[in-house]
Amino acid sequence: MLRTRLLQFMSLKLSCLAVLAAVAATTAPTPAQAKFEVVERTIKVGNRERSYRAYIPDRVRAGRETSVIFAFHPALGSGKGFVDQANLHRASGAQDFIIVYPEGFRRTWNGGDCCGPAQRRKIDDLGFVKAMFKDLENFGPISKSRNFAAGFSNGWVMSQQVACQMPDRFRGIAGGGAVKQDLGGCGRGSPVSVFIMHGLEDTIAPYQGGKSSLNKTGRGAELPSVSQMASFWKGANSCGSKSSSSRLQGASCESYKSCSGGAEVTVCAVPNMGHWWPGHAGGKRGEKTFGPSRGDLNGAGAAISFFRSKL
Repeated sequence: MLRTRLLQFMSLKLSCLAVLAAVAATTAPTPAQAKFEVVERTIKVGNRERSYRAYIPDRVRAGRETSVIFAFHPALGSGKGFVDQANLHRASGAQDFIIVYPEGFRRTWNGGDCCGPAQRRKIDDLGFVKAMFKDLENFGPISKSRNFAAGFSNGWVMSQQVACQMPDRFRGIAGGGAVKQDLGGCGRGSPVSVFIMHGLEDTIAPYQGGKSSLNKTGRGAELPSVSQMASFWKGANSCGSKSSSSRLQGASCESYKSCSGGAEVTVCAVPNMGHWWPGHAGGKRGEKTFGPSRGDLNGAGAAISFFRSKL
């Protein structure tokens, strides 16, 4: 177990170093970008100060109840860095949400079964999310149940953690680049829609499961596949067996929409992409370790579109 967790953290650490070293390039923003007020907040969670950046749309100031999207950065990344890597606030339709980029504890998130200092120190990141919800009420009315989370790598694990532990507050999650192994206790509350975008050439968290490319010895537990993780969420949401296939920016997607409470589980296998957020260009240095990146894609637009369909 210790070797497995160490392997997970090493994977996420190297991933973020590559991201930080690379040029943060994404697809061109849409011509009519949403207008936000950008605020930097520091709040107290227990005896620890935590911080986040929020993009507040005009509708909040006008007193309209608004849903929140939390964008969780990868391990050793940062909220400020993920602003440019994920670019959720620039996507078409982003003005329907408050978009929050939180800062992890020592650049990691306690996703339950990983990762790094946050997991080892048992940092109360769920308490942090609850505190951010409360703090955002200073700006206007916040939805009590129609909220969302997006993330990459350790941030994707954290997104699933909030879906597991706070299902009554979250309506959907989106992301990829990791496979949450400990799903115990998940799926016991309100249905949560899941949208997975995972690179077919990701050798850090292989799409088909198995050994991570960082496991040089070949020993230790194998990672489950993306399909296995998706199957869990299909079961948790009581989805029927009927599915539909589609194409999204060149990716093959399989959607299960006959789920409890109007939930949906969609898995998109992204070709020619390694361990990257779709839309982030890794550059030669990053791609040497983590495979090809797809700066031509618009992962932010796909995530926002998915979330808007669940409002």
